[in-house]
Amino acid sequence: MLTWPDRPTCHDHDGHAAQFGQPSWRPPRPRRGREDPYAATYRTCSYCGSINPEDLIAAASQHALTLEMADWKYGWPHKYYVNGVPNPAAGQEYHSYTYGQREHLARYAAPGFEAEPYDNGIGRQGWRVVSRVDAAPATMTAKWYNAHLCDLDGDAFTTVADLIAALGGVRFDLDGSRLRYHVLAG
Repeated sequence: MLTWPDRPTCHDHDGHAAQFGQPSWRPPRPRRGREDPYAATYRTCSYCGSINPEDLIAAASQHALTLEMADWKYGWPHKYYVNGVPNPAAGQEYHSYTYGQREHLARYAAPGFEAEPYDNGIGRQGWRVVSRVDAAPATMTAKWYNAHLCDLDGDAFTTVADLIAALGGVRFDLDGSRLRYHVLAG
C-alpha cells in the first residue's frame, strides 16, 4: 500500500510560495461554464498547479498517458506536460469567443450569435461574440512538476520515479532530501 502526502511540502522553504500561504491539494476543478472545454478529475497543488502524484499514478494505471518534457529554463527537467488525461466534459458543447469593439465583432460571429457585453470580474468591461462552437475534446493536459517528488518517500517515490523514467526519459532519485536526475539514453 502506497502512502501519499496529505499536502505538498516541496514548496515549504520557498519564500515566494510562502506569500500565498501553506500549499494544499486543491480538489478537482469543475467546468467553468460554456467557454471552458475541460473539467479536471485530479487534484492540483495550490501553489504551482501540479497534478497530485497519487492522481498521476491513478490516471497512468487506467489510461495511455504520455509525458512531454517542458523546456529546461531552470537548468533541469523541472516540468512535464501529462497528455491523455480523460476529460469528463468530452463531447459537451463549448464556445470560443472573440473580444473587441461591438461594431467590429459581427464579422467574427458564429451563426446565430451576436455581440454581447461582458465583465471580466476585475473591472474591465467590453464586448464579445461567440466565434466558434465546438465539442470538448476527449482528453486534456495536466502539469507535473518534478519538485513534488520531494513530497514522497519509499514506495510512493519509487512508483512515481519509475513512471517518469518509463514515459519521460529521466531517472530521478533522492540523495537525502536532494533530488538528483539523469537523462536516460534512447
